Amino acid sequence: MEEDIKFGKRLRNCCRIHHNGFFNFLSPLVLLPLVFREPTLEYRTLYLLILSLLWYTVDVIPQGVTAVLPMVLLPIFGVMSSTEVCMSYTQDSQMVFVLACFMAIAMVNNRLDRFLALRLLRTIGVNPMRYDH
Repeated sequence: MEEDIKFGKRLRNCCRIHHNGFFNFLSPLVLLPLVFREPTLEYRTLYLLILSLLWYTVDVIPQGVTAVLPMVLLPIFGVMSSTEVCMSYTQDSQMVFVLACFMAIAMVNNRLDRFLALRLLRTIGVNPMRYDH
């Protein structure tokens, strides 16, 4: 009896710590009957839509990865070709925005923004009257 209580506590602690991993592993398995019920493109697309929606709302994996997930899974499931999917993802204005976000994240992670701000303060100074035209 005491072993069952210890096992129950350990199972509860494991679920409390690893709930994202369990959700990440179990949600595709629970939704899998959608794909095998009728193997049509509509059900495959519905499976990917619900899976992406669940992962996006629960934040199991980072949202950027969840946003790119259809780019990988739609060609694998045979819903669209990879060129069609990539053309919808990579319009020029969208790619500029995505790359600017990647550059901003890289600058913040490497503290380049602080370095540039301090270099600018060292060059110009803190007195606004010093830099007259």
